[in-house]
Amino acid sequence: MTPSNAWIRAGWVCALTCTAFPVAAQQPATVSDKTPRLDWEQPVWCLQDREGNAFRVQHAPGPPGAARRDPTYLVAPDHTAWGEELSRTARCAIAPSASLERLRAERAQLVPAIAEAPPGWYRDENGRVFQVNFDMLKRFYLGAGWVPAWDLAGSAGDLGRVRFDMGLTASWVDRSARMRHTIRALEGDVALDDLAARGQLFSYDLAHSSTRPLLRITTFFGQPRRYDGHVDVGFGLRVLGVQANTHRTPDLLELEYGQARATFAFWQSADLSSYVRSFVGAGAGQLTDDEGGRRTQRYAGPVAGVESAFVMDRGGFHHLGARAGVGLPVYYQGLPAGTVRRRANAGLSYEVIFLAINDQPLTLRLEGNLDYRTDLPERASKWEASALSGVRFSFWAPARLDERLPPKRRPQRSMPVMP
Repeated sequence: MTPSNAWIRAGWVCALTCTAFPVAAQQPATVSDKTPRLDWEQPVWCLQDREGNAFRVQHAPGPPGAARRDPTYLVAPDHTAWGEELSRTARCAIAPSASLERLRAERAQLVPAIAEAPPGWYRDENGRVFQVNFDMLKRFYLGAGWVPAWDLAGSAGDLGRVRFDMGLTASWVDRSARMRHTIRALEGDVALDDLAARGQLFSYDLAHSSTRPLLRITTFFGQPRRYDGHVDVGFGLRVLGVQANTHRTPDLLELEYGQARATFAFWQSADLSSYVRSFVGAGAGQLTDDEGGRRTQRYAGPVAGVESAFVMDRGGFHHLGARAGVGLPVYYQGLPAGTVRRRANAGLSYEVIFLAINDQPLTLRLEGNLDYRTDLPERASKWEASALSGVRFSFWAPARLDERLPPKRRPQRSMPVMP
């Protein structure tokens, strides 16, 4: 199938947009005017005026050390500019014996304000509220994009491929245990027109930030000193992965039974959402070729590599990821027992939020992948490179909260000089 020039041009336009748009795709300013706002964390009263109109009132303390003045209160309408009841407001205390007129009689200063909004949300001057940051580690997504692929060993390339993907991600921090748990389920994609497909039923990752040093190094050059080395060890598990038409080769199906691995973090952010780490482990699976008779080869072997992920801003708008790994599948069925093959892969990805529809974020995504395998049939290419330029629509991504862990415990003084 030969792609039309219009489709190729559309793909390149999308790719250029993905690289240029992040300059403008920044989190909106949380203060767009000079009107004061009620604080979500402070108590709020629900009061009425003489006509029975409802207002939200909050005491506005003066600056520390300032001279005592008449009390000041922030007063915000309890409805939008169109008369609708405000949504996503804090619970307020109803004071039936108080009113705005009574506050005025007490010589209080009443300052017009905008009602409060929960963290990660913003209320405009008309009272409407909308989400302004998103935790993309908690979402269900659907995506589509242009995904050309090339055979690096020859001249073959397919520029007319389209990919559709989906997945579910849930991640949370256990502050007491200093751990982040991440679950991914039902992740997969299908590429047309060659019907290549990949999927992962379930995966689990545990990241840990230790407080006790794994390495304690003491030097004796002059005054003895101790240096603590923290190595943050984690765990990963993959269950039931599948690849159909691997390297765009028809009638080729790979099923990975599972993979377990240990991770070693070189660096982690305070909330464990960004990291640079290595991993080592083992997996098992089978490769089935239906061309010319059904042949199944089963294997097990070690895997290792490095991977990184970065949340580039506090609002969670920019996400960057990179990975590189190797594997040595050792076949015990279908090939002479003990046959060893080689695998290697590398990838880079970037995703940025540029729009929200009904408070559901829409992202632009770029990917580049390189895959090398010697365990495929002779008709299959050993090398495959692919790229992606597309969009993802995410559902149920909550506001990104501050999940930073307390700093690690550190020695407060050097070791004493030996007598």
